[in-house]
Amino acid sequence: MDPTEELSSEEKELLKTAADGGGVFLNISDVDKTIGPGIFVKYARQLFDTKDLVAVAKYFVAFQSLMKRGLVSEAGGKTYQLTKTGWEKARSLREK
Repeated sequence: MDPTEELSSEEKELLKTAADGGGVFLNISDVDKTIGPGIFVKYARQLFDTKDLVAVAKYFVAFQSLMKRGLVSEAGGKTYQLTKTGWEKARSLREK
């Protein structure tokens, strides 16, 4: 997937929030019996209501797309980080 193709609103939000949070994602699709799956950004906030299954699906698909585009990479365990290209894209989104 080409990282220069148009991003969805969820992909843009993930990139910008991750950049604000030091570029690190935590607990991707981790399942907690009380709150369900989630995508969290280190030093930031949870991005959506985990009880809203449509939002869960949208953000998880957006996260997977960022991985396929090479904008996010696995850092180990359940931790992921922005790549160089991911940082560049997040910065360009901030400038718009």
